[in-house]
Amino acid sequence: MKRLLFKILYNLQILRLFPQFYFHYEVKKYIKKDDVVLDIGANQGIYTRIFSNSGTKVYAVEPISKFWSMLLKDSIVMPFALGDDTKMVCLDCWRNTSGAYRISEKGIVAQMVNGSKIFKHLDKINFIKIDVEGSELPIIEDMKDLILKHKPTILIETGVIDKVLEYLKGYKIKDTMFNDYLLESQ
Repeated sequence: MKRLLFKILYNLQILRLFPQFYFHYEVKKYIKKDDVVLDIGANQGIYTRIFSNSGTKVYAVEPISKFWSMLLKDSIVMPFALGDDTKMVCLDCWRNTSGAYRISEKGIVAQMVNGSKIFKHLDKINFIKIDVEGSELPIIEDMKDLILKHKPTILIETGVIDKVLEYLKGYKIKDTMFNDYLLESQ
């Protein structure tokens, strides 16, 4: 029911009235048909569907299995947590929302892998969305060479944007809303 309500409000552009949905509309300006998009922290697939409906090929990275069925028709599901190591991790829901899972001492067990390894075969990466509840830096550090090679536009939710930009030399903030940043290579 929530997904249907979101879809209706989104399509009617009513959500434009709320700043937290700003980038849900703006990302369409930065993607085009046949682009390759990585949705890291895909969760229930709101961005995944936006990307997919634009004709892109979407790799939805999501370690929480209850969300996989929501992602399957719109993307290639990558059932992992990304990070700077290959190991098993625990994820727990730390806020009163359905998607705020972070690495912790207990919770749902998931396989962590290196994004640099699972995406190294791609000929192009045009856009990356990263929303991983505080684990952005290990992902950026691991995927740095891949990102600098392909120079995708990046939408990232983070509280440490200065550190992200230290890793991604040549990237600048194009747009921002709250803790969401749209980055482009210069």
